[in-house]
Amino acid sequence: METHLEKINVFEELRSEVNLLIYPFFALTSKDIFSRGKSEFKTELRRREERLKVSWKVSANQEYGYPGPFTKKVHKAVEQIVERSGFPVENPIRFSIYELCQILGVSTGGSNYKKIKEALERIIATTIESKGAFYYKGGNEWIDDKFHLYDRVVFKGKQMPGGEVAETNLLYLGSWYLENINSRYLKPINFDYYKSLETNIAQRLYELLGVKFYGIHESNQPFIRYKYSTLCQLLPLHKQKYLSKAKHILDPAHQELKETNFLANVNWSGLENEKKDWYIYYLPGQRAEDEIEEFGGPPYFAKDKGKPALTEGEKINIKAWVNELSRKLNDEEGNNEGYYKKLAKLVVRNKVSEGLVRKCLSETKSEDQMRSHDPEADPIKSRSAYFTDLLKRHLKKQEKDLNDLLDDQC
Repeated sequence: METHLEKINVFEELRSEVNLLIYPFFALTSKDIFSRGKSEFKTELRRREERLKVSWKVSANQEYGYPGPFTKKVHKAVEQIVERSGFPVENPIRFSIYELCQILGVSTGGSNYKKIKEALERIIATTIESKGAFYYKGGNEWIDDKFHLYDRVVFKGKQMPGGEVAETNLLYLGSWYLENINSRYLKPINFDYYKSLETNIAQRLYELLGVKFYGIHESNQPFIRYKYSTLCQLLPLHKQKYLSKAKHILDPAHQELKETNFLANVNWSGLENEKKDWYIYYLPGQRAEDEIEEFGGPPYFAKDKGKPALTEGEKINIKAWVNELSRKLNDEEGNNEGYYKKLAKLVVRNKVSEGLVRKCLSETKSEDQMRSHDPEADPIKSRSAYFTDLLKRHLKKQEKDLNDLLDDQC
């Protein structure tokens, strides 16, 4: 049976750091950025046989204001630039304001340049305080610390810390954020679908529930349940006293996610002995299920240099790569699955650059499409063979032999 995602056929993937998908950082309305000084999530949970109080607080700098919807769009554009740079990601990230304008789809006039610069500075000025909330994948630990998503930006023509003048714009990602990106604590999202959602609340729910649905998919639980008060902390939204008002605010987003098949249904129910709080039950729709299958498994991809045996995370990552290679190289019948597994292991173990593999995939697709529209060009008979030859030639420039590397995976 053809799935919804297969009908879409080609879409843009964007991998986002998981903590930033779960916890609040950006305000959902432009009006809220003037009334909100902070966002805070608190909970109690059992972790490693201990009962712990966990909190996540985002505090704005009064001079710059709280980061809102436009600032979030700028951050998403930065994520795309980081995605294109390949792994491992290194500071500083080089970018142009013109490039960010193009990604955002706005004019390159001076007013937008100013707004983008202010958005970057606003993120830098915003402080995150984690008490057991931020999960650092590389160390398999939850962090207690105060830190920033971005540490510093140096605009073209400005003096750098060493005294030199910057020849381009330079963005320095915060250390915890950068560490988790390079530890692959990332979740792919369908960025075309994300951008198509009309309400900011719907986009935020897609981020949050998209992570949580992976868990119930593995456990066969049919739904995710949130207390309304907890959801307000995570989105973030100001909590309402009356059910009718709470539904009035959330229902348009719920309806949009149901109409686009990300949610199958949403149900509200009362809480015993709590008159001003409710449970909200989210049932994943076909789009959510298709995305899990399309992206190949849970989002928690990580390196483990210390053990020769594959970890569970590495196995999941390899499966995701096999699915991606099969799909993008038109080999969904699995004729080259064994080869893809060996190559995926090389990528997961950092023997072959993930950025290089993605570059070769992109070049293979572009060449195939170009030849298919040129009646005088010889068609590519096998995308897989063309991709492999391309990868071999790139690796040879690095004095690496693909066949030797593959043989080491046996």
